[in-house]
Amino acid sequence: MWPGSVAPVQCVKPDRTIPNSFWGNETYPFNDRIDQLILWFTDKKQPINFGMLYFPEPDEIGHHYGTDSVEIKEIIQKLDSALGYLKNQLERYNLIEKMNVVITADHGMTMFENNTINIDDIVDPSLYNFWDGALPDPVPKIQPNPGLEDEIFRKLENHPNFYAYRKGFPKLKALHYSDSNRIPEIVLEAKKGWIFINNQTNITSLRKGYHGYDPAKVPYMYPFFIASGPAFKRGVVVEPFDMVDIYPLMCHVLGLTPAPNNGSLRNVKSLLVNPPGGSFEATAATFLGVTVFAALLAGFFSIAAVRQSRSHRLRRGHTQLKGIPHLVGNQPHSALLDNTDDDEL
Repeated sequence: MWPGSVAPVQCVKPDRTIPNSFWGNETYPFNDRIDQLILWFTDKKQPINFGMLYFPEPDEIGHHYGTDSVEIKEIIQKLDSALGYLKNQLERYNLIEKMNVVITADHGMTMFENNTINIDDIVDPSLYNFWDGALPDPVPKIQPNPGLEDEIFRKLENHPNFYAYRKGFPKLKALHYSDSNRIPEIVLEAKKGWIFINNQTNITSLRKGYHGYDPAKVPYMYPFFIASGPAFKRGVVVEPFDMVDIYPLMCHVLGLTPAPNNGSLRNVKSLLVNPPGGSFEATAATFLGVTVFAALLAGFFSIAAVRQSRSHRLRRGHTQLKGIPHLVGNQPHSALLDNTDDDEL
């Protein structure tokens, strides 16, 4: 029920989806979602072996009422009841003993503290364009007009209430948000409790809760991770790990070979009852390393083959000219082909 769930990945789509369900998320009862998933798992002809279940809350409630509101507590209780219903249904259909369940989120949230940064007070809005819609936003991205990149960045850097990053520079690379052509020249990141606005911002549109801040600076951004089932140890609490590590973890549980990715099973193997023993991980780094090694190896073989061919031709030419002196003036001189020190490849 996520927007990307109906999109093909390398020309492959999920076997079963609920079309357009994301846009009706608020009206799709939680228990009905669970019933649909159980129906797919218990299908007599073609049961699924991996299903994803999405709840849009408490995101919307958190945005509207804030993270410390009565409303957020009520929706969390509703979600807890839904997970209880999921557990009961798994037990009812004898799936609980063989089902691995992972519960997580895509981000956390923090309270807006009524602190605003009007970017129009810092930079003339005619000198740049926003890349991702209107403000308010804790992390706006802007593209200066050609030739004004340095001037605008100087106006934005070293501000007390936000961070300014330049595309391609180390600070933005550290956030893994720098090299794509979908990222503009300058990325701004508000400090905790602050939000960017401009002169066109409708102040009534400001929300009580926001996300998008760097988790290293605002720990409220960290989501949770809970896993249970026969593949996972019981009662284990681990240090935070990267979200991308969940992908190789799920592939391991499902017995699949992961595609090249930025995650690492090594970081989460302490969760597993039977962790892999020295298995090869197809991470992006290893994929790149193998590719570079293969290219170097091919290069070495090519050089060796050329040298071997050249050496063979030289030996053959030397044999044919053997016994014929080369004269410089009146003095015998060895054939130039005898000297291979200056050969060029």
